[in-house]
Parts: sequence; structure tokens; C-alpha cells
Amino acid sequence: MNNREIKFRGQKIGKEKWVYGSYIKVAKPTTKNKLTFKNYILTGSMAFFQGYWILERILIFEKTVGQYTGLKDKNGKEIYEGDLIEIKGKDDEASYFYKVEMIDGRWMCCNELYSDVKDTDFIKFEVIGNIFENSNLLNLINK
Repeated sequence: MNNREIKFRGQKIGKEKWVYGSYIKVAKPTTKNKLTFKNYILTGSMAFFQGYWILERILIFEKTVGQYTGLKDKNGKEIYEGDLIEIKGKDDEASYFYKVEMIDGRWMCCNELYSDVKDTDFIKFEVIGNIFENSNLLNLINK
């Protein structure tokens, strides 16, 4: 049986720091019978809060949440949804740039054409950034 590691990352509110762990979305009732939502990453660490030990939860920006693909790049770096990757052709002369997305239940490298990450014909890929911190690299994807 394949044991897939399921984890997420998100950018901490108030700091440009990435946190990793389990993702939860907490609803909070407001006046007028409406709900507001807060997004957290549970890091797995314990914190002492109001006399109790609880799992540490860190408030994050919802738009930055990305799931771990279960894959690592050529340097051993974990690849997450929203990462930007560079793939070099077999001749090592051409470079291709993609954004990692989940499409129809599969992790895909996306640009104008779609290529499955696992079945790619390319022999090397490397995380070069992500869509949140490196938006200047997005123009490479559309070429």
C-alpha cells in the first residue's frame, strides 16, 4: 500500500514566513447569523494557552495554501501546489517553466500545454520559486 504524506503550507499572517503542517479552516459566527472563516496550519507542536496544552495553530493567508505533491525536485526540495518549476530538456540546452497545479485529481505541470509531473519526458526539474513570492517569474510560464 502506498503511504502518501498529506501536508500543506501557508504563509503566516504578519510575517512573510512559510509554515508547514495540517490545514484547517475554522468558522466563527458573527452577528446577523453570518459566518467568518479563519485559516490555520497546525504545525504538530504543542503550545500552552490559557492554562491548557494545545496544538499550535498559526493563522495564514488562505490564498497561499498549497498541498504537498509527494514529489521532490532534483535537490530533494518538496514540491507544493503553486510552486514554479524549471525543467531542462535531455540536451540540457532548453529550459521549460511550469506552475504546479492539481487538475482532475492529478498533479500537473502547467503552462499553455499540460504535462503530468510523474510522466514527463524531461530528466531534471527544480523548484525555482512560487506564485506568491515570485510573481515576476510567471511571465516565463506563458512563453
